[in-house]
Amino acid sequence: MKKVARAYLKEALWLNDVYIPKCEEYMKVAIVSTTVMMAATTFLCVMEENITKETFEWVINERLILRALTVIGRLKDDINTNDISSSNNKEASFIECYMKEHGVSKQEAYVEAQKKLTNAWKDMNEEFLNPSEVPTFVLEQVINFARLAYIFKEGDFINIRSEFKDMITLLFIEPVNVMFEDKC
Repeated sequence: MKKVARAYLKEALWLNDVYIPKCEEYMKVAIVSTTVMMAATTFLCVMEENITKETFEWVINERLILRALTVIGRLKDDINTNDISSSNNKEASFIECYMKEHGVSKQEAYVEAQKKLTNAWKDMNEEFLNPSEVPTFVLEQVINFARLAYIFKEGDFINIRSEFKDMITLLFIEPVNVMFEDKC
């Protein structure tokens, strides 16, 4: 929780100073401010399976699969919200940081973000496939958490009229009509 508060403070200072950090500096702070690690820890607390002290220590040590999870969460959020952030001239994102640091176009920055996402997925898969000191169901939950980043789109949490609201409504509220044709 303290790490998240420090990250929020750092981002607020950047915003106040209209400062665009270098990519490495940005990612160190931004992967914490996504609260992915805090959410992953919370998931462990509410799981029905037996979670040991060693599993919590594994999370605290921020293993490769967890670092990859935070990168995926951060970059997917930055990609999805970049147009909103830049049009309101608010906080920096990986896209703006990369553009400024390397003097490239937005499209080239998106390509770099996609490369980093691909590498993060490779890291997740590598750690999942190698023997681990935590149970497989914990690793599966980490991967499932990363998959969540791919269902959200630009504005899902900013605009109440978003497609995400419609997706949830279709999944959990609207009935599904299933009709079978008699082929006999």
